[in-house]
Amino acid sequence: MNRLPNVATIGLMISSQADRRLLADLLEQTGHSVKIFTAQDMARNDAAGSLVIADEHSARLHGSALFGLKQRLQPLYLPMLLALTGNVRSTPWLRAGFDDVLRLPLGKDDLLARLEAFLRLRRHSEEMLRESTRHFRATFDLVPVGIVHMALDGQLLFANPRVCEMLGYTESELSALTITNLIHPEEASEIQPAMDSLLAGREAIVHRFEKRYCRKDNGVVWTSVAVSLIRDSGGCPKHLIAVVEDITARKRMEEEQRESERFIKSTIDALSQHICVVDEAGKILAVNKAWRDFAAANGAHSDTVWQQADYLAVCDRATGEAVNDARRFAAGMREVARGERDEFSMEYTCNSPFEQRWFLAKITRFPGGGPTRLVIAHENITQCKRAEQELLYLAHYDGLTGLPNRALLNDRLHQAIAHSFRDGQPVWVLFLDLENFKSVNDTLGHRAGDMLLQIIARRLQSATRGTDTVARFGGDEFIIILSGFADEQSGMGILKRTMCAVAQPVAIEGQEFFLTCSMGIAVYPGDGTDPETLMDHADIAMYRAKELGRNRYQFYTAAMNESALERRRLEKHLGNALERGQFMLHYQPQVDLRTGGIVGMEALIRWHHPELGMVAPVNFIGL
Repeated sequence: MNRLPNVATIGLMISSQADRRLLADLLEQTGHSVKIFTAQDMARNDAAGSLVIADEHSARLHGSALFGLKQRLQPLYLPMLLALTGNVRSTPWLRAGFDDVLRLPLGKDDLLARLEAFLRLRRHSEEMLRESTRHFRATFDLVPVGIVHMALDGQLLFANPRVCEMLGYTESELSALTITNLIHPEEASEIQPAMDSLLAGREAIVHRFEKRYCRKDNGVVWTSVAVSLIRDSGGCPKHLIAVVEDITARKRMEEEQRESERFIKSTIDALSQHICVVDEAGKILAVNKAWRDFAAANGAHSDTVWQQADYLAVCDRATGEAVNDARRFAAGMREVARGERDEFSMEYTCNSPFEQRWFLAKITRFPGGGPTRLVIAHENITQCKRAEQELLYLAHYDGLTGLPNRALLNDRLHQAIAHSFRDGQPVWVLFLDLENFKSVNDTLGHRAGDMLLQIIARRLQSATRGTDTVARFGGDEFIIILSGFADEQSGMGILKRTMCAVAQPVAIEGQEFFLTCSMGIAVYPGDGTDPETLMDHADIAMYRAKELGRNRYQFYTAAMNESALERRRLEKHLGNALERGQFMLHYQPQVDLRTGGIVGMEALIRWHHPELGMVAPVNFIGL
């Protein structure tokens, strides 16, 4: 029998030595080259040759790697055949991706007949690939713009003649370089983030930017670059394609135009705002006197230091605390420059070593035709911001203790409830009332009372955690929000530390005072699901603690609510009892038990309510 034309290399992955020797002998008798194909060979795309024959054992071990190799070689066709013995079903393997099944043992003629069609397909795919490469190269070399193919690490794979002409290198010289070898040193740091952004994106994205590149003769060429990421059929990044256009002439014209523009110095120098004019690329064309004076006061000692500076580049290179503001400002500049918005404004901080400062920056675009020009004005609004901060502080913090006031307390409690709803951990609301506080006011006056409240406020903050909220509710009442603890024992520890902190002696103006506190606790969500209910119930529990003897804490129960309602009902009726004549005076004699004589009397008040009847003194005397 005649041999097949264009004899190919056949890769064998046969675990059985006998079967492997049989197939190798048959193939070698036909003049084919035989290669024993190992798992390590699959890492090399050319390791398999023209066709691969594997047996069932190798297919089970290395099937995924084999099909991965076949995928990587596309559009080059790599036939994969499976050698089976006995009655093993072939359908599952064909469905898995094998092109055909060989039943062993197999004669030489049968083997060649089965292989012939696949080898022809292989040769056809090779010819198609060569033809495609010829067409691609012809187009690639003739386009009037530069085109570069790069590996994912920036290595240049090949470039067309236009790129070689721009940079002064041959294609072989460029293939030994990376993109970072060619980029201008001042812009080298911007390349990697752009490539990282492309690799991170899941959709097809084209990055466009203008960059300077260094020629082989040390000259500089300005380019407009559009870079896109090419992915394989599985969506994995494969390589990068950059379309490069020489814009050096345009850049030179822009620079000449900037130099020829007339500056309206007298107008902008008369303004107190710091003003500069920039072109669409961010190059500063003019600054006013206020700008120059501010720059000089902050370390720029030349009046021309800002001339031709790249405002956008300064923003893009910003680091540290200013980076977010700088990027936002640069984005606004670009949007106005592109005409996407008429103006852009933002507030930002620019602190000196001596003070914190705020500025309002506003960017507007020159109206009408002609070159794009942007006016950037910076106004010092430090005084206004300080006034705003003072008002905001007064609106949310207690002026005496510096603790959150009721407004901020309500907001913090809303947040704590929201977090608890998500993570399932409880929120404790502690309503704390100082005892014996009135004695300090009566003894030393209100100034001493204020000092005492400030001391107690600091102690409460020290006794709690940084994540807890300590607020002054009014007078000598405080509310504490505890959240984010896993068990009741942790909350009880904070509660007891708080009571101990209050109970420590306080020395004011040479006198020592001992204070205690009564505390009520309401727990979310069992005792309420909104801030108002939780604070009301904690207040009720605090009064119950006072009734039980003071200097103690009490958790809220539903029974306390009934008692509090009864107390409030009595207070309401008690307010009208005197004017409605509901009080009666009873006199009780005092008797000397030795003589039996009356030695005095007590005047006792009794309350007769038309609906409640006789109200027991124990129920209303305390009120």
